[in-house]
Amino acid sequence: DDGSVIGYSELLDLNFYWDGDEFDVLDPETGKTIDKYEIEREARQAERLEFEAREREHQTREQELLDEISRLRRQLDE
Repeated sequence: DDGSVIGYSELLDLNFYWDGDEFDVLDPETGKTIDKYEIEREARQAERLEFEAREREHQTREQELLDEISRLRRQLDE
């Protein structure tokens, strides 16, 4: 046993490798090290896309509420 450890994340579909000195992220299909900076860029992009999706949901909900307010005002005016 050389003290190295490999762990797999099903959620991320990545292998993590620790050899006692260095931590690497490995592609589970190829076994090759994935560039850590690329992982960071992808994580930031995923966060940005998630933020944008939430923002669209909030805008949609806001418009629904404004439409409901308008409908109720028209109803009161009748």
